[in-house]
Order: sequence, then structure tokens, then C-alpha cells
Amino acid sequence: QTGNFIPYAAHTNANNHVLNSFLSYLFTSAFGENFFFVRLASTLSIVIFMAYLWKLRQFIGSKYVSFILFIVLITSTYLTDFFILSRGYGISMAFLVAASFHLINYSHTGNRKEIYYTLFFSIVALWSNLSLMVPVLVVLGMVFIVYLQNNKPATFKEPMLALYKPYTVFFIPLLLGILYSFKLKSSGSLYFGSDGGLIDAVFVKLSAEIAGSYFYGRIMLVLLTIIYTVSILLNIIGKQLKNANLLVQTLFWGTIVGYLLMHNILGVKYPQE
Repeated sequence: QTGNFIPYAAHTNANNHVLNSFLSYLFTSAFGENFFFVRLASTLSIVIFMAYLWKLRQFIGSKYVSFILFIVLITSTYLTDFFILSRGYGISMAFLVAASFHLINYSHTGNRKEIYYTLFFSIVALWSNLSLMVPVLVVLGMVFIVYLQNNKPATFKEPMLALYKPYTVFFIPLLLGILYSFKLKSSGSLYFGSDGGLIDAVFVKLSAEIAGSYFYGRIMLVLLTIIYTVSILLNIIGKQLKNANLLVQTLFWGTIVGYLLMHNILGVKYPQE
């Protein structure tokens, strides 16, 4: 609201979710400091979130399952609550879903415009919430892998030349985000999170928050783990772990590995939201 949010120029604080701070500043400058306008940027992003969740349904084989999944996600208060806060969480989720859609669409169509959309939405998600650094880096790496899968280049030079332009365009905002993240860490601003184990710090805690208690959270986590494991095994047996399914699994496990590496090598706390 004060306009003092530009990284490196403003006070170094992880609570400065830059894109949300910028948009909130614009709205409050134009319409006044009513709490509605302070939160408007985050609230409006739920439209992007819902639109891209709906578009992602086309990559799920069963229309019935995809519709149920869509309804579950948009009615989950744990998720939707992020969109009523003047924070970058909701905005970052919306744009990460958008980036995921365009990445999957690129794997299906081979249209190189999808690369630019994927990288653009990834960078927007990153500057909405820098704690998404790991999944954003995973998405950027997956663009390269999908290119190799789609084009099967004869030499390593070919993909480097093909992806040189889109990667160069988005390299500067990515690098600035990485450097600013290190600045936040060195200043002691990354105090929120957990030093405990990944399962307890992230999965058990999130399950407990969604279920309402640790007892029911653990039960829910066990059931979801069983369902997830069985579905993956069935997909492997049915040879359907490919395209959208495989990309989602790669993003999921790549993110987990990334957070483990950041915690054990750089000492970054595990995220808890």
C-alpha cells in the first residue's frame, strides 16, 4: 500500500509477495484502501485458477473423474482461502496451474508458442510467491525434456538453438528471483517453515489442516497414499503413464526432490503452506 515493495530497494522481507504487493498498490491507489481492494488482486486470480483447472480436464481420460476432481479442487476451502488473502499464494497457484496446462499442451501439440506461455506463467507464479522456486525450476527443465521427446533431435546443439530464444527472454527475471531468494535467506527472512522431516513438516501438517485434526489428517494421508500408489501401479501395468500423467508425476516428484536438496544442502526450511 505504501509503494515500497520493489526488491532490493524495499525492506528485505519474505512477506513481500512482489506481484501481489504491486497489484494491491495499484488497486488501493486507484480505489482507496478498503480491505476489498487490498485483496482484489488475489481474489481475481481465482478466475484464472478455475479456468485453467477446467481446461486441464481435457487431459484426463474420464470426463466423470475430471469433473469430480475439478469440483473437489474449487470447493476445497484450504485452497480457496488463499484467494481471499492479500498475499501471493492464490496468484501463484493460479499461474502455476496455467503454466502446467501449457506445458502439457505443448507435449500434445508440439506448438512452440506453448513454450513461451509456459515460461511466462512460470515466471509470474515465481514472482507472486518465491517459495515456488523449486516447482518453477522443474517446469523449466521439463520444457527441455518435452522438446527432446517431441522432436527427437539428432544432435544436442539442435535443442539448444531452438530453446535459446525463449529461455533467454525469461532468464533475467528468473535469475533476479534466484538472487533475491538468496538475499532473503542471508538476511534471515526465511524463518517460516519447518526443520523437521519432510513427511511430518509438509504432508502430515497439510493433511491435518485440511482434515481438521492430526488424527483424521493421518488417516486421510494413509488413504490418499494407498489410492495414489494403486493408481500409479495400474497406470504402469496398463502402460498409460505417459503424456499428461507422466508430466504431472515428474513435476510432483521433481518438486519433492528439489525441496529435499534445498533443505539438506542450503538449509532452507520445508514449506508449510
